[in-house]
Amino acid sequence: MLNKDLNEIKLLLNNFETILENTNITLNNQINKLISNNYKIKKYEDKNSHLTEEIKIIGYYLMGTKYYELAEKYWDNITIKTTEFSDGKFNCGLSLANTGVSQMNGGKNVDGIHKIYLAYEDDKRILEQYNIRNIDVGKELINSILYTQFFTRVIDYFFDEVILEVPGPLPLEIDKDRFLNIPNNIKSLTAVQLFLILSELKKSIELFRDNNNFISRSKIMTSLFDLCLWIESSLREKHNGGNLCDLLIEELGIEIRFNDFLVPNIDWSTIDGLYKNIKNSLEMEDNPIVGDARLLRLIRNYTGHNLSLQNHCFFNNINEYILRILRLLVQCI
Repeated sequence: MLNKDLNEIKLLLNNFETILENTNITLNNQINKLISNNYKIKKYEDKNSHLTEEIKIIGYYLMGTKYYELAEKYWDNITIKTTEFSDGKFNCGLSLANTGVSQMNGGKNVDGIHKIYLAYEDDKRILEQYNIRNIDVGKELINSILYTQFFTRVIDYFFDEVILEVPGPLPLEIDKDRFLNIPNNIKSLTAVQLFLILSELKKSIELFRDNNNFISRSKIMTSLFDLCLWIESSLREKHNGGNLCDLLIEELGIEIRFNDFLVPNIDWSTIDGLYKNIKNSLEMEDNPIVGDARLLRLIRNYTGHNLSLQNHCFFNNINEYILRILRLLVQCI
């Protein structure tokens, strides 16, 4: 029997395999006990009956004390063993969700959101099997604190670590509350895509700030492409198709001459050509939204066909470019 005394748990941290072995014994015993008593799920809470308090307290302790890697392994083991001991008949929603939260707290946003998505899928399987309730996995995910807390953290990062780093007063502020409300205005799985893209962009910025090299620069360019493509795809769905230029004009309701101020006689396939076109377009345009739209189109077209690994002053302005793309995103979505 596992001891609930947290002091003993601390001592066991030095022998994590012992924790897993004891947990597996307790879990197996509880599952066998429930099966022998003709276990059935009659209400939502019953789906976690196999997870006793002495099992859960260890996982929550590891998460609460920020042993995220150990917490991830602990909850993942619970999922594996629950499936093994019950022949897949018991629910793994709680252990999958806690694995995901542990991963996301440890910086593994892509892995983490995937685990949380799997958690809701498994809840759907079990709860619909017992006629408890129907679940829309995507909606459940984006409306849960498991998603919103991490989406908010990513947005906070861009406001605190990127936007505020852009020198000088902003010609047009970004409405943070409107940004945070975007998942409520779009399809649930599209909102999950946005979170994943912003998470990868955040990671690329952190890599670049840690070390400006060809890997971090390449990561920034691919992340920018994904973000631009997400905006284009969202606009195309909203307006039933069209090319990026026409979509931006229709969405913003203003005239945008996209080819004005492009620098003649330069190689558009180079990062230097991209930088000069952006610089000229922004310097010669008074309307910040028009400038943002031109920037989006230039970066979308360049990154869709080129990946520059060359160090260039383009990257010195990356915070401003991200700010402008995010500002346009809020205007459009």
